[in-house]
Amino acid sequence: MMRRTPARRRGIGRMGANPLMRSIEKHHAGESATPATYGGGLFRTAILLTIVVAIGAFSYTGVVQRGELVGGLWFFLLAPIIGLISVIIAMRSLNLAPFFSIIYAICQGVVLGAISGIYTLAFGDGIVPTAVMSTFGVALAMLFLFRSGIIRVTSRFRKIMFVALIGLLLSGLIMLPLFFFAPQIFGIEGMMLFYMAIIIVSVIVASLYLVIDFDDIQKTVEAGADRQYEWPLALSFIITLLWLYVELLRLIAIISARSRR
Repeated sequence: MMRRTPARRRGIGRMGANPLMRSIEKHHAGESATPATYGGGLFRTAILLTIVVAIGAFSYTGVVQRGELVGGLWFFLLAPIIGLISVIIAMRSLNLAPFFSIIYAICQGVVLGAISGIYTLAFGDGIVPTAVMSTFGVALAMLFLFRSGIIRVTSRFRKIMFVALIGLLLSGLIMLPLFFFAPQIFGIEGMMLFYMAIIIVSVIVASLYLVIDFDDIQKTVEAGADRQYEWPLALSFIITLLWLYVELLRLIAIISARSRR
């Protein structure tokens, strides 16, 4: 029987390009009596995704049918902060990862459900189903590209993606003052083109980060790491998937708005 290489040797800790996975480096993965499996990771991913969808549907209905935010405005504003704290704790503590991964899924369900409802009211009933189908379509395409070896996750690839992520964050910060001053310089159309370009890049980066998630999962399973790692890996994948959904939703909204002119 082929002996599994310890996780630290296989580089499970070298998650540098994905900031959400860096904290896993602090844990000492290796041979385990209860190793992580693809099935276990898929099951935990399904749990989190089901929670997001169920809570999101409830939140979506509240906005579209009753014009109300589930939990009120304060919870809607605090949910992203609670979600961020939950992610940090889940990535740092394997024992607490299941509990805080579920908290994150609940918070994201509330927020994304409300956002989806707002986009539906603004752009029509078809925008959310289109974004959902596009998200899963892209995810399957990225899985195919990864499994076929067309896209290989190397250390250089991770570094490039990390730099791209930092660039997107900086671009988002630059957009804030531009919204107030740039329209007078570049005009509304110029600002919209710049905004659309950022979203397109965000979609590409989010899609490629799915490949990094697939690689993280594969390395963890092949290394024989403990199944406790399945929760943070599933959480990381869900975070990337929801990020991709939001970016696609924004992109489809812009395309829809421009096509109505």
